[in-house]
Amino acid sequence: MQGATPTATVRAARRANLPALFAPKSIAIVGASDRSFYARNALHRLDACGYAGEVHLVNPRADAVAGRRCHTGMLGIGKPIDLAFIAVPRAAVVPALEEATAAGARAAVIVTTGFGESADAEGRRLQSALDAWLATSSLAVCGPSCLGVINVHGRAQAFGGHPGTDLLPGSVALVSQSGANVHTYIGAALARNFGFSCIVSSGNEAGLDTGDYIDYFIDDPATRVICAYVESFRHPEALPAIARRAQVAGKPIVLIKIGRSQSSARAALAHTGSMTGPDAYFAALFAQFGIVRANSIEEALDRATIFASSPLKWWLGTAGGGRTGIVSVSGGFAGAFSDMTSDPTSEGAAVARISVPELDAATVVRIEQILPPHVGPQNPLDLSTQVRRDRPDAWRDTLDAVAGDAAVDVVLAAEATPMDEARLRSLVSLRECHGKPVLLATTSPHIGIMDDALLAICRDAGLPLLAGAEGTHRAMESALAWMTASKSARAAAADTSAAPSMKSREPLPRPATRVLHEVVARDMLLPYGITGPASRLVSDPDAALAAAKALGGSVALKIVSSAITHRSDLGLVALDVAPGAVKDRAADLLQRASAAVAPGELATLGVLVQAMTRGAAELFIGVTAMAGHAPLLVVGMGGIYVELLGDRATRICPVDEDEALRMLRSLRLLPMLDGYRGRPRADVPAAARAIAAVSAFAMAAAGWLAEAEINPLIVMPEGGGVFAVDALVVAREA
Repeated sequence: MQGATPTATVRAARRANLPALFAPKSIAIVGASDRSFYARNALHRLDACGYAGEVHLVNPRADAVAGRRCHTGMLGIGKPIDLAFIAVPRAAVVPALEEATAAGARAAVIVTTGFGESADAEGRRLQSALDAWLATSSLAVCGPSCLGVINVHGRAQAFGGHPGTDLLPGSVALVSQSGANVHTYIGAALARNFGFSCIVSSGNEAGLDTGDYIDYFIDDPATRVICAYVESFRHPEALPAIARRAQVAGKPIVLIKIGRSQSSARAALAHTGSMTGPDAYFAALFAQFGIVRANSIEEALDRATIFASSPLKWWLGTAGGGRTGIVSVSGGFAGAFSDMTSDPTSEGAAVARISVPELDAATVVRIEQILPPHVGPQNPLDLSTQVRRDRPDAWRDTLDAVAGDAAVDVVLAAEATPMDEARLRSLVSLRECHGKPVLLATTSPHIGIMDDALLAICRDAGLPLLAGAEGTHRAMESALAWMTASKSARAAAADTSAAPSMKSREPLPRPATRVLHEVVARDMLLPYGITGPASRLVSDPDAALAAAKALGGSVALKIVSSAITHRSDLGLVALDVAPGAVKDRAADLLQRASAAVAPGELATLGVLVQAMTRGAAELFIGVTAMAGHAPLLVVGMGGIYVELLGDRATRICPVDEDEALRMLRSLRLLPMLDGYRGRPRADVPAAARAIAAVSAFAMAAAGWLAEAEINPLIVMPEGGGVFAVDALVVAREA
């Protein structure tokens, strides 16, 4: 819940104080008590982690806590404090923040609950008071209703969570709006043999938000990958720039965003809204800006494993991407993994697919010389545990042969029995020798193949330990997809000439009416270079006939009214009407429309007489916009097909012509634009220009726009351009 909004200057000042949150030189635990769960845990964690700074306890009603002196207030400490850990009743939180600021604190953790996340009026009132105070404060505040922060390598834990879970030092930074899920992440990461650089339980984010933490972790040298568990984004408009910065910095973001159900989709007047529910914006943003999405913590950490455990240099150098050579002691693992590689990628995914290629003839000959005749020298290769026990050298030599094959980019060894140090180090040497990623997987997530000493060797060597066929596939899929997107982002950042050349336009004023029918909508789009077929707007059947004669040939007749959005559904569109039938059809349409609208809307009725236009293909272009979010652009084949087939591409605006072309090329029905079965090739460049133009319009109208669409956009044969046959613009409710 958010009330008063801080200025950009205040938010920048908060971010500048983040070092005091993660590496404080001194901490005051305010509300320290033997009975306080959070304060007691925080004190225990600071002692256990070896925190080197000073810890001061504050409680005006106690002389000592846990055998340590208590101060009556922060000002009475007599020394500056960096961070205040606040565990006081909710009504006392704002006064505690005021005192912390007076005592020189630059950061605070508020573990107190019962603010905007609660159901009572007092909680909402206190949230408003907290928001108002924070709106002008540069204090870097985590919470309220959070557990706090952990800097694993810096040995600082201003964290009120229970101390029962082992915490490995590592390279994963985590921010979670759910406090309880932090412990699940810690345990699941431990099972995958990697740990954390920093952890944030961010609570209801009255101060700092998820974007602030991610932005900080991008610059943290101890962090290689960022995980996040998000219920809602406080500042979604900042996400594209943060995600792009993470790509350029080479730091993947693996994120769980809950709230995907269609039941929460808002009612929409335009078709676009029905296709872009509450989650569509984030799905498009994540795909467009290389954020790896997961549906569960287990999946998230599967997808983070390679990023967390393996130096990215091995993946950046892969030539073909995902061509995988598999040497497994389990045919079941090899078969299951191979089947997963045939599953289709998500919409528009320009990724290096995982594949299991045939081995080169020379590799086959070499493997035949290594293995007994009953082991087939193919990929995937089922070595069996019996062969590995009888011939320990065969395992290493076979892996070496597979790694040396030019058709193999990644080497995957799958094991079901305990490893030893010699075999483990041979995998590391294979990676060094061949310059390719080498992965080790258990054949099941429920099998342990290493003791603590071997696990430590894997961590030190940067050798990922993957779990089961599904977990392994997830990890590789995410690594390859992210590498592809990251390479493109870094290349674009290095090449300033590749920046989009879109002219910024002045914001469009809010229209007088909420629903803009086709005529007004196309007039609004005209300055952006989007035109329609020749047409005349008339009010009666006789005028319709005269307009049809002036246009010549068959025409389309369409009712025009701000009270009617989906005319085809109501039978209010007639296509390919011969001149002799125009008058009667126009009269019929007007009669139908009169029955469909309220009496007060009758004066707005008209008939649009439009020259029939036939092209090579039809497209749909739609856009939705929510306050605080960049507009979301949707492109698909036109008419009913975009909804019926679900074949569409989505992007966050702004979109230039190059990105528009990539959207078109990602459609499954692309052949319809490309001369399928003797059809004329469509003017795809003109279609891309129209898509970019709609994006430019959406950016200019973002202050008031709810939805807009062109359906269909007639794409003429090559060189013929495009025509917006129908258009609709809907403003947000004032």
